[in-house]
Amino acid sequence: MIVLKKVSILVFSFILIIVYAYNAYAQNNNITIEWQKEYQLETDRAVNIAYDAIVLDDGYLITGISGSENGKGNIFLLKVNQTGEKLWSNLYNAKKNQIATSIISNNNQYIVGGFTSDNLLINKESQSYLMMVDDSGNKVSEKTINLKNNNFIVDLKKTEDNNLIIGGYTINDKKFFNPYLIKIDPHKNIIWKKLYNQNKNRILNKIAIDKNNILIGGSLFSINNKNTKAYLIKFDKTGEKIFEKSYGNKGIYATTAILKDIDSYIIGGDIMSKKAGVFISKFSKTGKHIWSRNYYNEELNTINNIYKLNNNYITIGQNKNNNIYIMGINQNGTKLWKEIINNNKVQMPMNVLKTSETSYLIIGYSQNRSDQLNYKINIYLLKIDISL
Repeated sequence: MIVLKKVSILVFSFILIIVYAYNAYAQNNNITIEWQKEYQLETDRAVNIAYDAIVLDDGYLITGISGSENGKGNIFLLKVNQTGEKLWSNLYNAKKNQIATSIISNNNQYIVGGFTSDNLLINKESQSYLMMVDDSGNKVSEKTINLKNNNFIVDLKKTEDNNLIIGGYTINDKKFFNPYLIKIDPHKNIIWKKLYNQNKNRILNKIAIDKNNILIGGSLFSINNKNTKAYLIKFDKTGEKIFEKSYGNKGIYATTAILKDIDSYIIGGDIMSKKAGVFISKFSKTGKHIWSRNYYNEELNTINNIYKLNNNYITIGQNKNNNIYIMGINQNGTKLWKEIINNNKVQMPMNVLKTSETSYLIIGYSQNRSDQLNYKINIYLLKIDISL
């Protein structure tokens, strides 16, 4: 079963700080590695994972989870400067376990979204959770969102009218996954709250904003759950559906990345079937399908993000050898080049931030290949520049 990319790997992160400078290389000349760092927040916490980050004037603010392999963990914030050196970190202990999946800035504060749970491995008694912190990482306020059944925040996005969209999903008594969207104003008052497709089985993985319209993507399960289709749904600013599109044949397809281009939407994601790989599809802004491409022969596992670069596109994710890859494709989806970042470790990217016209910050976790059974997982940051 496909589970939300940010939350499906339910393992955790925080920081005593162990920073490793190890050798890594890109396999050809398109990629320059500016720097890479690993961080462990506390010595007794074996699992440390970064799920999201934001770009600041003086560096980056990263959030995720720090905990243990038995489903216990807490939200962390880690601030680093522009070269990855740690400035400060906070671990937010609470009565329940917590995980952060998203962070945004809001009126000189930061809003962290995620969920609380009795056990993060089995998602027992889970509730969507928001935490507000100031510029120094001090908790200002917190809020759990009241929805029926177990529920989880996947993503937070700001609209052009300065409101906030919260996106996630619930799991009902029939074990059906139902996406939800909540719109709140800058003062955290709820404007509207909607739960979708209660008679279907659909996971939400990703949100994007096009002006004040909302795009979501994820997986739509078939009746027997043997096949899933990747989907893209567009809503207006009131949460009413404009169109819904899906893609996939036999196998399990999941939308894990959405790019808003000038006159189109690009979605990408994973394929799990007899021929595993990744896919990318392009739609017009009215929902007309333009093209789709399956990339079976590139030995790729995931797509985390898609960005536009020099009128073409780049995708970033993990390959089948558990290394980070960057692949360039043209406007028609034809592969132009592919590069692998290999540091002889397991690397799992969870998100990618565009920090300048050609620079990107990849966040996630790293693990020695010899430690894969021991749950020794560190926060991993990789800053790259792409020169084409």
